[in-house]
Amino acid sequence: MSAIRVEAAFDDVSYWYPGADAAVLDEVAWSIERGAFIVVAGPSGSGKSTLLNLLAGLDEPDGGYVELEGTRVSRRPETVRASIRAQKIGIFMQSANLFDHLSVADNVRMRRWLANKGPNEEPVAELIGAFGLSACWNALPSEISGGEAARAGLAVALAILAMLPPVAVVIVMQKLFVRGLVETEK
Repeated sequence: MSAIRVEAAFDDVSYWYPGADAAVLDEVAWSIERGAFIVVAGPSGSGKSTLLNLLAGLDEPDGGYVELEGTRVSRRPETVRASIRAQKIGIFMQSANLFDHLSVADNVRMRRWLANKGPNEEPVAELIGAFGLSACWNALPSEISGGEAARAGLAVALAILAMLPPVAVVIVMQKLFVRGLVETEK
Protein backbone atom coordinates (compact mmCIF):
# COMPACT_ATOMS: atom_id res chain seq x y z
CA MET A 1 0.00 0.00 0.00
CA SER A 2 1.43 3.39 -0.98
CA ALA A 3 1.02 6.51 1.11
CA ILE A 4 -1.40 9.16 -0.09
CA ARG A 5 0.43 12.39 -0.87
CA VAL A 6 -1.49 15.45 0.25
CA GLU A 7 -0.85 18.44 -2.00
CA ALA A 8 -2.90 21.01 -0.10
CA ALA A 9 -4.47 21.08 3.33
CA PHE A 10 -6.74 23.45 5.22
CA ASP A 11 -6.61 22.89 8.98
CA ASP A 12 -9.52 24.54 10.80
CA VAL A 13 -9.31 27.59 8.54
CA SER A 14 -11.61 30.51 9.30
CA TYR A 15 -11.89 33.81 7.46
CA TRP A 16 -13.95 36.87 8.31
CA TYR A 17 -14.52 39.88 6.11
CA PRO A 18 -14.01 43.09 8.09
CA GLY A 19 -17.32 44.15 9.63
CA ALA A 20 -19.08 40.89 8.69
CA ASP A 21 -21.54 39.26 11.10
CA ALA A 22 -20.41 35.73 10.25
CA ALA A 23 -17.31 33.98 8.93
CA VAL A 24 -17.09 33.38 5.19
CA LEU A 25 -15.15 30.23 6.01
CA ASP A 26 -15.67 28.68 9.44
CA GLU A 27 -13.17 26.06 10.63
CA VAL A 28 -12.70 24.47 7.21
CA ALA A 29 -10.72 21.22 7.36
CA TRP A 30 -9.99 19.80 3.93
CA SER A 31 -7.13 18.07 2.14
CA ILE A 32 -6.52 17.67 -1.56
CA GLU A 33 -4.64 14.58 -2.69
CA ARG A 34 -2.03 14.59 -5.44
CA GLY A 35 -3.66 14.14 -8.85
CA ALA A 36 -7.14 15.04 -7.61
CA PHE A 37 -9.32 17.07 -9.93
CA ILE A 38 -11.60 19.30 -7.91
CA VAL A 39 -14.22 21.91 -8.65
CA VAL A 40 -14.95 24.70 -6.19
CA ALA A 41 -18.59 25.63 -6.72
CA GLY A 42 -21.21 27.59 -4.84
CA PRO A 43 -23.34 30.70 -4.92
CA SER A 44 -21.89 34.18 -5.01
CA GLY A 45 -20.43 35.13 -1.64
CA SER A 46 -20.02 31.55 -0.41
CA GLY A 47 -16.23 31.77 -0.10
CA LYS A 48 -14.95 30.18 -3.33
CA SER A 49 -12.52 32.97 -4.20
CA THR A 50 -11.55 33.39 -0.55
CA LEU A 51 -10.68 29.69 -0.33
CA LEU A 52 -8.50 29.92 -3.43
CA ASN A 53 -6.88 33.18 -2.26
CA LEU A 54 -5.99 31.48 1.04
CA LEU A 55 -4.51 28.50 -0.80
CA ALA A 56 -2.37 30.83 -2.92
CA GLY A 57 -1.28 32.85 0.11
CA LEU A 58 -2.91 36.01 -1.24
CA ASP A 59 -4.99 36.30 1.94
CA GLU A 60 -4.31 35.22 5.53
CA PRO A 61 -6.81 33.11 7.47
CA ASP A 62 -8.15 34.53 10.75
CA GLY A 63 -7.85 31.05 12.26
CA GLY A 64 -6.14 27.79 11.38
CA TYR A 65 -3.52 27.37 8.69
CA VAL A 66 -3.03 26.38 5.05
CA GLU A 67 -0.34 24.01 3.72
CA LEU A 68 0.82 23.37 0.18
CA GLU A 69 2.94 20.28 -0.52
CA GLY A 70 3.81 20.04 3.19
CA THR A 71 4.88 23.69 3.42
CA ARG A 72 2.89 26.06 5.59
CA VAL A 73 1.64 28.95 3.44
CA SER A 74 -0.27 30.94 6.06
CA ARG A 75 1.28 33.07 8.77
CA ARG A 76 4.45 33.60 6.77
CA PRO A 77 6.05 36.84 5.59
CA GLU A 78 4.78 38.07 2.21
CA THR A 79 8.20 37.44 0.65
CA VAL A 80 7.98 33.75 1.62
CA ARG A 81 4.39 33.45 0.38
CA ALA A 82 5.38 35.15 -2.90
CA SER A 83 8.20 32.64 -3.33
CA ILE A 84 5.81 29.73 -2.71
CA ARG A 85 3.35 31.20 -5.25
CA ALA A 86 6.11 31.63 -7.84
CA GLN A 87 7.24 28.02 -7.43
CA LYS A 88 3.98 26.14 -6.95
CA ILE A 89 0.84 28.12 -7.87
CA GLY A 90 -0.48 29.03 -11.30
CA ILE A 91 -3.00 31.82 -10.86
CA PHE A 92 -5.55 32.63 -13.54
CA MET A 93 -7.19 35.88 -12.47
CA GLN A 94 -10.59 36.92 -13.71
CA SER A 95 -8.82 39.81 -15.42
CA ALA A 96 -5.35 41.36 -15.69
CA ASN A 97 -3.37 38.12 -15.96
CA LEU A 98 -0.90 39.55 -18.51
CA PHE A 99 1.75 42.25 -18.31
CA ASP A 100 0.71 44.91 -20.83
CA HIS A 101 4.29 45.71 -21.92
CA LEU A 102 5.27 42.07 -22.65
CA SER A 103 4.39 39.99 -25.70
CA VAL A 104 2.34 36.82 -25.28
CA ALA A 105 5.52 34.72 -25.48
CA ASP A 106 7.35 36.98 -23.03
CA ASN A 107 4.46 36.72 -20.54
CA VAL A 108 4.79 32.91 -20.61
CA ARG A 109 8.59 33.13 -20.43
CA MET A 110 8.37 35.49 -17.45
CA ARG A 111 6.11 33.08 -15.53
CA ARG A 112 8.48 30.19 -16.21
CA TRP A 113 11.44 32.34 -15.18
CA LEU A 114 9.74 33.29 -11.88
CA ALA A 115 9.25 29.57 -11.19
CA ASN A 116 12.90 28.76 -12.02
CA LYS A 117 11.87 26.56 -14.94
CA GLY A 118 14.86 27.55 -17.07
CA PRO A 119 15.25 29.12 -20.51
CA ASN A 120 13.93 26.18 -22.58
CA GLU A 121 11.83 27.61 -25.44
CA GLU A 122 10.17 24.30 -26.34
CA PRO A 123 7.58 24.33 -23.50
CA VAL A 124 6.79 27.98 -24.26
CA ALA A 125 6.18 27.24 -27.94
CA GLU A 126 4.16 24.09 -27.17
CA LEU A 127 1.95 25.86 -24.65
CA ILE A 128 1.31 28.87 -26.87
CA GLY A 129 0.60 26.57 -29.82
CA ALA A 130 -1.73 24.38 -27.76
CA PHE A 131 -3.94 27.38 -27.06
CA GLY A 132 -3.98 28.44 -30.72
CA LEU A 133 -1.87 31.52 -30.06
CA SER A 134 1.11 30.95 -32.38
CA ALA A 135 0.09 33.91 -34.54
CA CYS A 136 0.09 36.07 -31.38
CA TRP A 137 3.64 35.12 -30.33
CA ASN A 138 5.02 38.69 -30.50
CA ALA A 139 1.72 40.52 -29.91
CA LEU A 140 1.12 42.71 -26.89
CA PRO A 141 -2.07 42.08 -24.87
CA SER A 142 -3.58 45.29 -26.30
CA GLU A 143 -3.14 43.85 -29.82
CA ILE A 144 -5.09 40.61 -29.31
CA SER A 145 -8.78 39.82 -28.87
CA GLY A 146 -10.43 39.22 -25.50
CA GLY A 147 -10.64 35.48 -26.19
CA GLU A 148 -6.97 35.34 -27.16
CA ALA A 149 -6.08 37.29 -24.00
CA ALA A 150 -8.05 34.82 -21.87
CA ARG A 151 -6.26 31.86 -23.50
CA ALA A 152 -2.90 33.63 -23.13
CA GLY A 153 -3.65 34.24 -19.45
CA LEU A 154 -4.43 30.57 -18.98
CA ALA A 155 -1.18 29.65 -20.76
CA VAL A 156 0.67 31.90 -18.30
CA ALA A 157 -1.07 30.24 -15.34
CA LEU A 158 -0.17 26.77 -16.62
CA ALA A 159 3.42 27.69 -17.52
CA ILE A 160 4.78 26.46 -14.18
CA LEU A 161 3.42 22.95 -14.50
CA ALA A 162 5.56 20.01 -15.44
CA MET A 163 4.32 20.14 -19.00
CA LEU A 164 1.36 17.97 -19.78
CA PRO A 165 1.08 17.09 -23.43
CA PRO A 166 -0.36 20.35 -24.81
CA VAL A 167 -3.26 18.58 -26.47
CA ALA A 168 -4.26 17.12 -23.08
CA VAL A 169 -4.34 20.61 -21.55
CA VAL A 170 -6.52 21.96 -24.34
CA ILE A 171 -8.90 18.97 -24.25
CA VAL A 172 -9.37 19.31 -20.48
CA MET A 173 -9.99 23.06 -20.79
CA GLN A 174 -12.41 22.59 -23.69
CA LYS A 175 -14.38 20.02 -21.70
CA LEU A 176 -14.58 22.35 -18.71
CA PHE A 177 -15.62 25.28 -20.91
CA VAL A 178 -18.30 23.28 -22.72
CA ARG A 179 -19.55 21.78 -19.44
CA GLY A 180 -19.80 25.31 -17.99
CA LEU A 181 -21.79 26.50 -21.00
CA VAL A 182 -24.17 23.54 -20.84
CA GLU A 183 -24.72 23.99 -17.09
CA THR A 184 -25.24 27.74 -17.55
CA GLU A 185 -27.93 27.13 -20.19
CA LYS A 186 -29.98 24.82 -17.92
